[in-house]
Amino acid sequence: MSTSSSDTPDHTFQPPEATASRSPCPALNAAASHGYLYGAVGAHAAHFIREPRSGRDITFMQLLNAVRTVYNLSFPFAFLLASGGFFLCGRNGRPTIPFFGTIDLHDLARHGRIEHDGSLAHADAEPHAEFAPTTPDQTLLKDMLDEAKGAYLTMEDLVRVRSKRDALLANEGRSLEGKHAEISRGEISLLLAIIGDGQKVSSEWLKQWMGEERLPDGWTRPQVTRGLIASRGLTKRITEALKQMNASREAEQVHNHGDESIKQD
Repeated sequence: MSTSSSDTPDHTFQPPEATASRSPCPALNAAASHGYLYGAVGAHAAHFIREPRSGRDITFMQLLNAVRTVYNLSFPFAFLLASGGFFLCGRNGRPTIPFFGTIDLHDLARHGRIEHDGSLAHADAEPHAEFAPTTPDQTLLKDMLDEAKGAYLTMEDLVRVRSKRDALLANEGRSLEGKHAEISRGEISLLLAIIGDGQKVSSEWLKQWMGEERLPDGWTRPQVTRGLIASRGLTKRITEALKQMNASREAEQVHNHGDESIKQD
């Protein structure tokens, strides 16, 4: 991502240190590793030493401003996302009131709050685990990137990946319901909008953003501000496409099961 000489601090990518806090969200992890997400790494009396890459002790406004600065989200959209992180995850698993507390990025990894099973690029949480993995699963990432028929992944390609993840959960007697189903579709909408052009996304950019958790080479901040209405519109299209794809997959499974029964007879 290009920066001006007035940018403070330096926004070059730096891998997270061992003491850094990270989440299952590549957007926030990349923002932190590029120095956009200030946090506190130490304190002496009332004086906090602020560090833009630690991912720790992040205030509500720091989180909100980071996603607006890096990804050009509208204020209402950024406010909604930041509020969800503070209220649903919070410090020590309890809601944190915006403007009156801080969170670490790792707080967002609390399983079943915002994070969910069947992720595009993260392994599921272990049974009864409080936190889900925050390191990208390179096998899942490769499976997703392999869906591309060229240099780009289209919305249809990503919906197909989502459908396959849903099928794997169904095979284990699990499914994404309610808010987690909506979040899983919204994630596709968001990555298409902020890393792609709304219709497709570069496979290489996605590999760098999700796999290496950095802002992709050659990528620039979206010129058009991304708002709630546009995001919901794209999420609705993704939801409808997913329903159709899942219905086709289920019909094919029923057909194949019928063929197997005839062969056995």
